[in-house]
Parts: sequence; C-alpha cells; structure tokens
Amino acid sequence: MTIQEVTSIITTCVAVAGLVGLFLTWYNIRGVRLWNKLNSAFTFLPNPLELETVEGELDRAIGFWHNDTPLDDQTIRALMGDLRDDEYEKFRAKKSDGTPTETLLECRERMISLGRKLKLYVNQIEMYCAGVNSGVVDNEVAFYIYNFKFQRHHDKLAQYIEYIRHRKGSKAIFFEFDSVVRKWSASEKLKKRY
Repeated sequence: MTIQEVTSIITTCVAVAGLVGLFLTWYNIRGVRLWNKLNSAFTFLPNPLELETVEGELDRAIGFWHNDTPLDDQTIRALMGDLRDDEYEKFRAKKSDGTPTETLLECRERMISLGRKLKLYVNQIEMYCAGVNSGVVDNEVAFYIYNFKFQRHHDKLAQYIEYIRHRKGSKAIFFEFDSVVRKWSASEKLKKRY
C-alpha cells in the first residue's frame, strides 16, 4: 500500500465519520424538538389545581361547569359590567332563606371581577391554542388531552366571544381558540404516533 492509498482511506473514513456525526446531531436535535413539543402539551397550560380557584369562583357564581347551556346575554353583560345596577338582582348572593348577603353594588363589583377572571381564563386557552397552531405544542397530544374540554368551553363561550368581538370591533379576538376547535372538530381522531 502506498501513502496515497492510506491517505485516501483515512480521508474517506474521516468523511464518513463526519457524515455520521452530522446525522447523529440532526437526530438529537429532532428528538429534543419533539420532546419539547410533547412536554409543552402537558405543561403549557397551568395545571388543574392552579386553575381550580378561578374555575371554582366561576362555578359558584354562574354555574359555569354544572350547566351545559351557553352563557346567556344577561350573564355576559353582567360579567362585562354592562348592566344597570338594579339588573344585578338576579346575581346577588343569598342566604338559604333568600335574603341577600351583598348589596347590588357589591354584586356588580363581584361579577365584574369574575368577568376579568373569565377573560384571563379564556386568554390562557387562547395562548395554548396559539402554541398548538404554531407547532410549539404537539397537536396530537393536545387533542387527546384537551379536545373535550376545549370543545365544551367553546360551545358555552360562543356568545361571550362574539360579544367581546363586537364590543372591541375585532374578529381576531380568540381566533386561535376558534381555529383549534374547528380543526379538532373536523378530525374525528388523529393518527396516533406515540
């Protein structure tokens, strides 16, 4: 064997090792990216215990989770502070004997505070859906975890979303939420990869 042949063999081996190294680097980056998307599907939204305070307050005040019907116009307007003070009578907290435990003004302030919390809650869902639509959150895993919850919330909040859009004059409000729910409704079941 001549020195040129040995050099050629060594050069070929180094080139192959370099290509293998590039392939392994690409494979690891791909794996990390996939892991991050999967991890985001589970951790992007606050866990249920963190959301329980807001969910509990909304449920006690307007029966949000115990009632399958969408929010009605009067409840939406109460949450947004768009009712006259005397129209808050329906929402006043009462004792078991029916006597009110708060004034109409206190009831109005409580409902407006709940409205802010509901908006923050829906904004959390909107951020998660933006993550799904942008590919930061794995669509398939998110579908299997949140499909039912998001669909149910969207159905119950459809009038609320339209009210806010009309009030603010923008169809872009909660667009990501709408988009994900429509996409998930169109696909009965996603192809399972994991």
